[in-house]
Amino acid sequence: MTETDKSDSSQILGLGKKPSEWVELMADMGIDISERTLRERANETGAFYRLGRTMLITPAQIDKIFEGGQACRSKSTRGAEFTGRKVGSSTTAGASQAHIQTSSPMSRQPICETPAHGRAAMELNERDLDLLQRLRSARPLWVEGHDDGTVVSWDNLDRDLRETFLTVAPEFEPTRIDGGLYVTAFEWVFAYEDIWRLITTRMRLRSLELAVAGPAAAELDCAPFLAGWVPVRSDGGTGAHLVGDVDAHPVSIGPMIHTSPLCGIDPDAGWARTVSRWYRLGDRSTPTAFYRRWGKKAEGISAIAIETREAQAICVAEQIEEGVRGA
Repeated sequence: MTETDKSDSSQILGLGKKPSEWVELMADMGIDISERTLRERANETGAFYRLGRTMLITPAQIDKIFEGGQACRSKSTRGAEFTGRKVGSSTTAGASQAHIQTSSPMSRQPICETPAHGRAAMELNERDLDLLQRLRSARPLWVEGHDDGTVVSWDNLDRDLRETFLTVAPEFEPTRIDGGLYVTAFEWVFAYEDIWRLITTRMRLRSLELAVAGPAAAELDCAPFLAGWVPVRSDGGTGAHLVGDVDAHPVSIGPMIHTSPLCGIDPDAGWARTVSRWYRLGDRSTPTAFYRRWGKKAEGISAIAIETREAQAICVAEQIEEGVRGA
């Protein structure tokens, strides 16, 4: 565990978040990691602060946790893996791929890296996903003698981030300190949440529109494969997600996934669209089979599982509400 000094305390107060809060933020950008897994990796790397019984993690420590996780994943013989949030609550843990069974003839591995596909299959939300990653990676600095000392370098933010920052805070003027331009901790924390919301809202609208049109063949070829999936209601009860076992996910770190909000789904055509990306669909599971597969990690699934047609209806209603589909 990291010892807290003056600069550490400033980072905790300004940018530290609880593991559950990081899980929710990352879920919005399609990075699904369980709270349990995040806590375990924080303990393994020592990348966290402890205030009483509360664990707090800063953006810089999140980077350290994920860098360590990437090193471990590179040794795995299985493709990109993923751990989603626990069905019926906020956490879950991974499980062995050996237990999953699917009769789908669809290949579990993407084929988009072949020359015939090239960059034509590039995910349209890729730029925004990358922007969210860069936002998350912006590191606070300690400047001696300046207010609480914690600032973010305006000069070190790339042009896209600065432009997005000014979109949500048009009257912002960076603070000059010793010849450099900076964002104070107070300004950064408030703008950070607004920037995140702006980007994820833009991604959602784009994905709803994409779902109405359906995927191109090359886009689906590049998509991760989701097997043993079950549609579930979102925590608020108004949206839908998918839970299941994923292969070839670009940022996943465990076999079980709780996707970002669902924007469209057509099991007969073998695809689903979430806020973040396309998925190729294998066989649908049932709540009973899903619980048998994942055990206690899937507790409560029967209470939130919905029929596929209900998930489709939710997506259609959202598409109509946002004006990307006719009534």
